[in-house]
Amino acid sequence: MYFKLKPYLEKYPNKFYYAFLGGRGTGKSFDIKDNIFRDYLENGEQAVVLRRYVNQLDDIKNNYMDDVLMEKYPDFMQDINYKKDVV
Repeated sequence: MYFKLKPYLEKYPNKFYYAFLGGRGTGKSFDIKDNIFRDYLENGEQAVVLRRYVNQLDDIKNNYMDDVLMEKYPDFMQDINYKKDVV
């Protein structure tokens, strides 16, 4: 069973921020990235991804959304430009 963000958003709507903790490989990051991308497509909404250390940003800045895009939105892989954004 993988983590699903939607029930938390429905139960606790309009919160300023959400924090999710849990074991590795449970789908937290994947589902959150999927929701971020879907919100952008449907509503033009943007999101902020926070990490504790700068080197954690360095590790993700070039391919953070790639797994979600390849699996759920493959048509967008040809037209992405987020890799040129400043982190």
